[in-house]
Amino acid sequence: MTESVQQVEQLAFVAGATGPTGRAVVDELLARGIPTVAHVRQDHTDLDEWLEWFKSRGAEIDLTAFEQIDISNTLAQRKPSLVFCLLGSNPTRMGRKSGGRYNPFIDGYEAVDNGLATMLMRASSSSGSNPRFILASAAGADETSSIEMLAEKGKAEAFLANSSLRYTGIRIATLLGTPVEERRRGKRDRLLATLGLADESHDITPEEAARLLVDISLDPGSIETFYNPSDYLEWA
Repeated sequence: MTESVQQVEQLAFVAGATGPTGRAVVDELLARGIPTVAHVRQDHTDLDEWLEWFKSRGAEIDLTAFEQIDISNTLAQRKPSLVFCLLGSNPTRMGRKSGGRYNPFIDGYEAVDNGLATMLMRASSSSGSNPRFILASAAGADETSSIEMLAEKGKAEAFLANSSLRYTGIRIATLLGTPVEERRRGKRDRLLATLGLADESHDITPEEAARLLVDISLDPGSIETFYNPSDYLEWA
């Protein structure tokens, strides 16, 4: 990867800010002196605590509803130079499936990993600020995959590649210290084993992932590039 170059008058908008990687990205951006807007879903558990957490960091908070017209208007008004898409259905949401409270139109991979991601892409395209769009995807993402999560991540990648956005992204394997890792360690996640992603050498922490995501967001040579574990492990 070429040396990062920070441009002046940056403004970062982070969607998925409450996740492990999202929180680390917010901290990394602020540490580099980049004004940052943390987007928090209004229906998030412990909303008040999250608002206080981001406020204590010095981040601006945005509670715009994830509806196309609303998120589009917000980005058109704020005109960010960097848009981070760190969205993904999580174990808590997916766990509702067995309890009868799962709503595939809100909680599922199609709705979140693809639907909300592409919604944010459309909003970024129409914002008028020509932002860099940075996508956190998954190792093995492929729209033809028989694995739902990887298929929906792959569809989002394909949509982004066919858009007019200046994009870059990382296909992350396993994040250490997160529920995904705990499931893999505790139950020998068959999905990761089948895909050959259970190799611990592919593991990185959310903080390492955040540093890489911010690095590529500021690197002119990273446009229209997706990095796989074999790429980013060389400079993690």
